[in-house]
Amino acid sequence: MREACRVAAALPDYMFMTVNVSCVQFRSRGFPQTVQDILVETGIEPSRLHLEITERVLMQDVEEVRQSIERIVDLGVSMAIDDFGTGYSSLSYLNRFPCSTLKIDHSFVMSMMEDQASQGLVDAIINMGHSLHIHIIAEGVETEQQLELLKYKGCDFLQGYYLSRPLPIDEFKAFMHQSV
Repeated sequence: MREACRVAAALPDYMFMTVNVSCVQFRSRGFPQTVQDILVETGIEPSRLHLEITERVLMQDVEEVRQSIERIVDLGVSMAIDDFGTGYSSLSYLNRFPCSTLKIDHSFVMSMMEDQASQGLVDAIINMGHSLHIHIIAEGVETEQQLELLKYKGCDFLQGYYLSRPLPIDEFKAFMHQSV
């Protein structure tokens, strides 16, 4: 996370950095304070840091997790639930945790073109998220057809190899310069 924030500090202010946080890291003692310390050390605005946790993290010691998320969100950092729909969490958790983003798992995106049930789940996640004022990111977009269908369904953000493979920071900067 520290290195990601250092990289983000060198990027234009309109860009943000997303960091996957492991269950062990999130549950470590003083994690919200660690986040705050890294923000101060690197000098990036908290709104430019987005942290992702999986549904599995939400299911362990719910009250402690809720308090940690609230402390992190109070810093101005956004929280996302990664791989949404693959875990066993209750939908009631979406009201209990102040997360601003849901990431639709790539398995649903991959199968939605051939499978009505997967397409129905993608629709439901997008509609449910929007009704709760939560942003939706679709992971694993690999074809133009997936991209077009997700845009049509109102998905807020897309991520996947169709848009770009993961890039080293210098290549990313060049890619973004070309895209603007």
